[in-house]
Amino acid sequence: RLNRDTDGCLGSVYFTANNFFQNPKNTIDSLKLDLYANRALWPVNQHQKGKALKAPLVFSERIAKGVVKLFWEVDPQAWGYVVYRSITQQDLGKEGTTILDVVTDDSGIYMDRTSKQWFYAVTALNPFKLESRVAQVIYDFVALRKPKYASEVKSYLVPFVWEAKLQAKSYHIQVATDKEFSFVVYEEQLLDRNRLNKKLPRGYTYFWRVKADNTEDWSPIWTFRR
Repeated sequence: RLNRDTDGCLGSVYFTANNFFQNPKNTIDSLKLDLYANRALWPVNQHQKGKALKAPLVFSERIAKGVVKLFWEVDPQAWGYVVYRSITQQDLGKEGTTILDVVTDDSGIYMDRTSKQWFYAVTALNPFKLESRVAQVIYDFVALRKPKYASEVKSYLVPFVWEAKLQAKSYHIQVATDKEFSFVVYEEQLLDRNRLNKKLPRGYTYFWRVKADNTEDWSPIWTFRR
């Protein structure tokens, strides 16, 4: 990779550096931004991978401003756990770019210090680093479903769907044309269901969120085009 910038080089080059802090030929930048730009898991030996463990049951709770606590029941056979984080649920566990961390202790607790609202997923690793299926997290807020994040809605009515919250009796939905919700174009409270269809003008980008009567926080804000 380095010999591409070496004038007059016609063959292979063996390059060493005694001090990487000098960053010769921007080697450190290349490692960070190219080869190791994203987190990744270990390759699994197909001839010796063992049996995948059961996916853990994971809960999420915002315990303080800027701190989200993930916790799950520990499997004594697990080597560790992979924590995924993304702004939507669709790509969780599918791409290395959504890997937040690999946890190897047996506490069953992970603290994410963030002021934003995220979606999470956790997988269990067996001793051969084989992942379990992806375990979606049970949140202390309402998880949105449709319209999908950053999608375009072409149907006559916009279908709003969100995950039913356990023991919730009603929901509050807001739809606005700005993410600060200064210009709310549709709002309804005391909804006794977790879905509805609404006609909205075309040619706008909308932001929406939902809150249940038994949750303190709004859902993460999702956006869609109309």
